[in-house]
Amino acid sequence: MASVPDAKRITADQYTIGIIYVKQLELQAVRVMLDQIHARVALRPRDTSEYLLGHLGQHNVVVAGPPQGSQGKVAIADISNRIRMTFPNVGCGLLVGIGGGFPSTGNDVRLGDVVVGAPENGEAVVQYDLGKYTTQGFVKSSRYLDKPPKNLLAIVNHLATE
Repeated sequence: MASVPDAKRITADQYTIGIIYVKQLELQAVRVMLDQIHARVALRPRDTSEYLLGHLGQHNVVVAGPPQGSQGKVAIADISNRIRMTFPNVGCGLLVGIGGGFPSTGNDVRLGDVVVGAPENGEAVVQYDLGKYTTQGFVKSSRYLDKPPKNLLAIVNHLATE
């Protein structure tokens, strides 16, 4: 990532939120949301990632994604592990991106909507390759991804009242 002149410099220990993107368009959207962009920090040995560092609301965030041409679960898992190498206090990670939805009469999900996997009755986030189509055309989940951390689910309650 290009260096920003006169950017604030803080230590790697001061970053607490990780944001992972898949496509460059998603990185551009996150960059616009940052209140302030920070200067680079020294990376740990074997951490070859490029990071966008900044401030969002009350949080110092580290933004990263897979290198050009790499995507998928393995690339995202690799990025997640690399973030933890250099930024040990990142306690919450958000995967942002253009995802698919399952519109229905109860949930009209469209491109541009923000979707948070907040389970009330069963699964909340179904990974596309962990489900199957039924004769009715719906995806029946064979397995589902784990729930978000409780502190994030508590925030969802507050957001629902906004």
